[in-house]
Amino acid sequence: MVMTMHPAPAQNTARWKLTICSVRVAANDPLAGLKSCSRLLQVLAASEARARQVDEAILVNTNGEITEGSTSNVFWIEDGVVCTPPLSAGVLPGVTRGVIVEICNTLGIPHREKSISPNQLAQVDGVFLSLTSRGVVEAESIDGKALGQSLVTGQLQKKVKEWIARECC
Repeated sequence: MVMTMHPAPAQNTARWKLTICSVRVAANDPLAGLKSCSRLLQVLAASEARARQVDEAILVNTNGEITEGSTSNVFWIEDGVVCTPPLSAGVLPGVTRGVIVEICNTLGIPHREKSISPNQLAQVDGVFLSLTSRGVVEAESIDGKALGQSLVTGQLQKKVKEWIARECC
């Protein structure tokens, strides 16, 4: 077992700039759902984000579907429904991803797993990422194109922040 310790990043409401990563993940990869030492694609994606001077790189699978960020899960709001890619797309089932689904259930916010292409993602009502270390982070833009904002993201930010404070501190 390997473990690293460092101070938790500050929780803030800054919106992140995203980029679509040039590296593709295999669709229906049975290992995609395992958090292992072999996350080379995510390391390459994070490196690409730094090179492009953005906050996060979004991975796309070989079917052309959004999967996840290099260190985050991806969500979007479409017609009032909170959506996230299905695990079969090549997604690591993050802890905070699961918490967001629970919070949606508690608040009566409709949610579903759904596939989406990068072009479609740029057209939705709002995009956010989930990371246990930062909670819910709203996206500002993707490859320089401004993204919409949704009030649902603020609701989820607040509830996830409360959950992190209760469970992780």
